[in-house]
Amino acid sequence: MMVPPHLRPELTRLGALWAGHDAGCYQLPAALLDTRAALDRLLAAPDPATEDTGAQARLIAATVAAARDGADWPSVDVLLDAELDQQRAALRRRVLVEAVEVVASSLLVDTQRSGSALITEYLRPALDTLLDKLRAHAKAVVNLDAEGALRAGGQASKAWLTFDRGAEQYRALRAARQSLALVGVAAGEDASGLFAEVRNLPDVCPDYRPVYGRMPPPPWPEDPRRRLAWLLAHDAQLWMPTPTEQDAVYGEWLAAERQRNEHPRAPGILVG
Repeated sequence: MMVPPHLRPELTRLGALWAGHDAGCYQLPAALLDTRAALDRLLAAPDPATEDTGAQARLIAATVAAARDGADWPSVDVLLDAELDQQRAALRRRVLVEAVEVVASSLLVDTQRSGSALITEYLRPALDTLLDKLRAHAKAVVNLDAEGALRAGGQASKAWLTFDRGAEQYRALRAARQSLALVGVAAGEDASGLFAEVRNLPDVCPDYRPVYGRMPPPPWPEDPRRRLAWLLAHDAQLWMPTPTEQDAVYGEWLAAERQRNEHPRAPGILVG
């Protein structure tokens, strides 16, 4: 069985949400997981064979042979049984296809409707727990790399390994949030995602703001472990906002930027 084509793109976008859960990075509600398991069972069901078994052709050949040999006419029971099997298989396939559509639609709709609750009750607590564990090691990791951590040994090496594992969980959490955004659980005003990750971005990076609608290069390192360490070391308020929360912070920032541009004390930043 396959997911219906009109549902396939959005269900595919939820792949990161399931992957992070399966990797143990966070929990998800039992009801949602039960629906997902039901869909997996339906998709794994064997596709009933509906092709022609050749029974009719064989019966015709047997009838021709009987006519030539003067023998008794062959029974049509075999053909009737074959046709009945085909009808059963076709009906079974239609039922499976419709069942897949019902469960797949339910999984998508339930995920969309519970999007904010998935954020506040599952993804956000997992993020907060992770950051509490990483915060104490942040400054030790900012200027390290894997080779440097290995040479340093001791606490530096331990801190690097902690961030190595933590950065992967952090990536999974952000990917899960992005999955929800891709199926509609997304900010409306902050469409660019300026405040999707760092709540106090203007405090952490005063110059990291759109100029004529485009963002400058970010000030943090590219390596995901050092990037996360840099943000924590610079007191970034890493958060997992709902669309409403994200839009509220964006609205406050936008109002302040507009006021700044109307009454500049220094060369203004033009908000795109």
